[in-house]
Amino acid sequence: MVAHALSLPALTVTAFATNLRGAQAALAASVHKFTNSVAASVAHSLANVRKTREQMMDEVRAIVTLKNENAPMVKVEPGVSMARGCTLQGGVAEDDVVRVVTSVVAAGVDHAGLSNTTG
Repeated sequence: MVAHALSLPALTVTAFATNLRGAQAALAASVHKFTNSVAASVAHSLANVRKTREQMMDEVRAIVTLKNENAPMVKVEPGVSMARGCTLQGGVAEDDVVRVVTSVVAAGVDHAGLSNTTG
């Protein structure tokens, strides 16, 4: 499927890579961009990916390192989910959102987005 997508002119081929293994596979397929989701909500992060926010930040850093070492032209764009509240824990403190966004930017991503939910 990625090979076909790459054959379409002017299309940016993006892979959702939640961890380093997924990013390695996507890089091997020659995608143009990685995206993933880092939840601002502790509860959502644990329920969705079974990792803490800090562990997900480790994944983002590993993905950025992988792309920098192997394909610097590939972009990394995580989305910070649950930025306006969480279906599991309720409110999400603005400080938590700012902390996660600051962390992904410090990790060296190319862009970061905010979302209210995932999906």
